[in-house]
Amino acid sequence: MSPRRKPSDILRLLICLALISVLALASGCGFSTLASDTAKYVGETFSSKGDSLRKRMVALPFTSGVEGLKPKADEIYGQLVAKLGEMDNIHLVDPSRLTDAEAMVPKEITDPEERLVLAARKLGLNVVLRAQITDLSVTHRLTGIYGMRENTPFLNLELDMALVDVISGAFFDVGSIKSNLEIDEVKAQAVAMGAKPDPKKVDELVKELTEPSMEWVEEKLEDHKWSGLVLAVEGNRLLLTVARDTGLNQGDLLAVQALGEKIKSGSGRMVYLPGKLIGKVRLLELGQDTSWAEVVPPEVVEKPEPEKLSDEKLEGEKMGDEAKAKPEPEPKLEPEPVVYKPGQVVRPL
Repeated sequence: MSPRRKPSDILRLLICLALISVLALASGCGFSTLASDTAKYVGETFSSKGDSLRKRMVALPFTSGVEGLKPKADEIYGQLVAKLGEMDNIHLVDPSRLTDAEAMVPKEITDPEERLVLAARKLGLNVVLRAQITDLSVTHRLTGIYGMRENTPFLNLELDMALVDVISGAFFDVGSIKSNLEIDEVKAQAVAMGAKPDPKKVDELVKELTEPSMEWVEEKLEDHKWSGLVLAVEGNRLLLTVARDTGLNQGDLLAVQALGEKIKSGSGRMVYLPGKLIGKVRLLELGQDTSWAEVVPPEVVEKPEPEKLSDEKLEGEKMGDEAKAKPEPEPKLEPEPVVYKPGQVVRPL
């Protein structure tokens, strides 16, 4: 027989499922179709201290859904990675390490998104960045003052970006970065009929995309809360994905949470809900990539000593007790055993 859920667990699950379903209805195309996987609802349960901790991140090479623009995607990727490498709160991990870790994921797991997340967990990653050029086209919009407005053509370039939260497996945030340049009507009609746009115009569009793309990533990473994972358990010691440069200190306390229930989101992506609190651990020693922590025993609440009564009060209470029916003894609730195991989540207190 499966264990009975607590009302609070059921309510939390229903709320999360309802939010995911609502977001799924609002999703569009491209990366936006995966907006239903946002992990912002998970972020609300994190400690605010996690904002300032150094996060491990992989930026996957950018792709292009527009023929012939893969070199431009590589150009944007190169510039953005160079700037990410200068950020103090980011530790960039080589994408090849993620590829190697993914090759070690059991073949029985066939979903490429789930394989990516499992591999990222093995490396102790917090975030994975993905992006794709999704559009290069001509649009028209009205310009000028009222009464003298013109239907002006513009050449548009669009880059869809997504940040994957490794712990939940969800998209922490998605965004679409756009740049546009005014062109003349003759060139606009030629592009609309299949001609390739002026390469110089495309270069200008790429240049305009780079800076706002970086600003978007920086802004979203500031909102992302750090969390780590339990890699191994040896007695009352836990090996964690906490590095020497994470920003935590020896002796700091961390909360350990179970990895919650795995569900399928509105877009078909597998995501993990927040799990229940298991206990607390204290950092013992900090390593270059991992650190050891010890389990903190749960606090023992001492029962207050009974009040000492005078002889008169004792006699009065005795008479009152005899007048009352003896209540049924309450059943003793055995505390659930605390079990630490690999895959559990750690967050700062």
